[in-house]
Amino acid sequence: MIKRPITAAMRLHVELALAAARRDSALLDKLKAEATKISLTGAEIDAAERGGSFDVIIDSAVKFVLAESKKNELAITHAETKLATLGLPLLADHLRSLLDELRTAPRKHDLR
Repeated sequence: MIKRPITAAMRLHVELALAAARRDSALLDKLKAEATKISLTGAEIDAAERGGSFDVIIDSAVKFVLAESKKNELAITHAETKLATLGLPLLADHLRSLLDELRTAPRKHDLR
């Protein structure tokens, strides 16, 4: 069982991808600063902004959250299958919860 399925790096990749998809430059600047603090490289930040990652698990998580945010059923199914193939089928539920949290968190996000 995974105790902390969503790591800080995964969360920041997800947040960067969502902010980039919305073209929220102010939030992107804040997230890039946070990403630098946890030692993400410039290349990792760029990949996150493009909706991906060099890490296969984080990449799958980002693609799943982007699909969920767009309600793209085909992409959701594909991403869920990828997570299951990686041995992380329950991660999808944690990522849905994260997306819900980001949609309702007035602190940094306006994903409604």
